[in-house]
Amino acid sequence: MKSENSQFPTLVTGKLIDHRAGIHPNRTFATFADGASWTYDDLRSQVRKVASLLRGVGVKKDDIVACWLPNGKDLLSIWFACNYLGAVFAPVNTAARGRQLEHIIALSEAGVLIVHSDLLEYLEQVNISENIEIFSCGSKQSLRSFSYGKHVTSFQSALNASEAFIGSAVELEPWQATILIFTSGTTGASKGVLVSYLQLANNAAATDYVTKDDRYLINLPMFHVGGVSPTFQMLLKGGSIAMIGEFSTSTFLQKLAESGATCAILLGVMARFLLELKPSPADREHSLRTACLVPLPKEHREFSARFRCATVTWFSMTEIGIPIISRLNPVNGASSGRLRPGYEARIVDDNDLEVPVGQPGELILRSDSPWLFMLQYKGNQEATTKAWRNGWFHTGDIFRVDSEGDYYFLDRKKDCIRRRGENVSSSEVESEILTYPGVKEVAVVAVPSSLGEDDIMAVVSVQKNDAVDPEKLIAFLVPRIAHYMIPRYLRFVGKLPKTPTNKVQKSLLREEGLTADTWDSVKNGVVIKRKKLM
Repeated sequence: MKSENSQFPTLVTGKLIDHRAGIHPNRTFATFADGASWTYDDLRSQVRKVASLLRGVGVKKDDIVACWLPNGKDLLSIWFACNYLGAVFAPVNTAARGRQLEHIIALSEAGVLIVHSDLLEYLEQVNISENIEIFSCGSKQSLRSFSYGKHVTSFQSALNASEAFIGSAVELEPWQATILIFTSGTTGASKGVLVSYLQLANNAAATDYVTKDDRYLINLPMFHVGGVSPTFQMLLKGGSIAMIGEFSTSTFLQKLAESGATCAILLGVMARFLLELKPSPADREHSLRTACLVPLPKEHREFSARFRCATVTWFSMTEIGIPIISRLNPVNGASSGRLRPGYEARIVDDNDLEVPVGQPGELILRSDSPWLFMLQYKGNQEATTKAWRNGWFHTGDIFRVDSEGDYYFLDRKKDCIRRRGENVSSSEVESEILTYPGVKEVAVVAVPSSLGEDDIMAVVSVQKNDAVDPEKLIAFLVPRIAHYMIPRYLRFVGKLPKTPTNKVQKSLLREEGLTADTWDSVKNGVVIKRKKLM
């Protein structure tokens, strides 16, 4: 996919903003949860204001700007302003805490960090570079210094003091990096995925049913590819987005109707939660035309009929875009779809040898055009090389393919837990639990959830003669890891099962599951939720 052969004038964010503002300045690009809206001309104006601020503190082409904010006007303008200057935007999960947060900031090598004022207390608890410029953004807009001498500047005050932007968007090639997205981590610490403009444009090409007349609902965060891709897609196609904030089952249909959105992505159990609502006229009093359900629930036909919309599903990763997609209203509800033109796929064993059709194995992929997969795992050449061994990208997911070319997701090869739409690294949770007094060893595993996906159980081996209070352990974890990473279940044992080579046998712990002595935080009235940012 080359920009000069594309139906679009450019595939680069900054030039797209200038182009769209030039040809249809009064067309709406974005609506927001507070009722505000931006035309394409408003977008360009806001982006150039922020670009002026960033340029004033030295941000230039190829620099990285980290942004620890929830979805909203500030985050959107910061992302596009980075790209307007040729810089790379690095959104950070607002639930990140402790060593996970410290690792992400260090890995980004960002020279500027813009953080929500409600999150400053967590930033003070980690070590960050002395050379990073920090701006506070949000309701408090606080001006302060951290205990270790790091000064924080009000983003809004700095924005108000910035001079008018002179010039136009920086010239870039479409294969250059636009965004750095951090994985949730599966077998270890988060990896930073460098994504090109071409990769985002190819994601947009996958969903040809979305046009300039659509409005995409953005209910997934911008630190997730499910928030980034549709936003870029609508800028590319000249359509619009509705940024409604976090997904909430109880308010989703109302926000959907108010926004006028025609397309939406629903991950994990979101669709099932909506089906569990009591039927009402609101089920059809909206403009939703197409819902992407990932994974496709067995009730997808019921969802389509009840909410009067088409459904579609796909398989995607931040690293590879969308190589597999179903048709609208798929007949085969068990399949993730079929391979898109321009991709090759193989199902292989541990030695990268192809398995017979219908047999399970790891899905590996490659494309016939360059730059459609990630550029690299930033700062991790070893992981990049391992993922691309033998010239194919290894997804780490177990699939099978049938004789008709339908691909079926079966399981995750890596030791990953999928909870509340997020991938959870068991090793990251374990490393925090191990710092709690009295803990000797710990193994974190997935257990089935009644809501779909997984719940988390930590099996804890305690030091001799020590007892660990489960509620105190959970309270200890709250400020240190994301809320969705905190185990629901705790089980205390004398020792963990080991292999002859002294590796923990997690498979045995999964098989045993929830034993009679397992402590359940929910049943004991301990419920951990995401912190609301105002």
